[in-house]
Amino acid sequence: MARRRGSTQRESPTESEVTAATAVLYRDYYSDVTDYGDEFIKRIKEGEFSNSSDFHESMEQELDGCARVIYTWQARLGLLSSENADAYFDEGLGDLDCSEGIKYEELM
Repeated sequence: MARRRGSTQRESPTESEVTAATAVLYRDYYSDVTDYGDEFIKRIKEGEFSNSSDFHESMEQELDGCARVIYTWQARLGLLSSENADAYFDEGLGDLDCSEGIKYEELM
């Protein structure tokens, strides 16, 4: 890739540095997923939900409002880290109009 005039010469990251950075992103993402899962398991055991509909409604509200979903950068990192990044399409959740840009938050 050509460098812009006046830019300083930087050393490209090594493969091991990229691998280490990616590992940090994966740990961060799966820590969030595990924390949410553990919290919902605790709430189920405490009898907070009277039926599966209550559970699903609570889960949807809580996850739809979490930082990982509502902030574009965090949604992008989550999709990069998730093993289910294609779930929106795989589960047939609808057509996604990306004519004005990718809706990372919706995909997340």
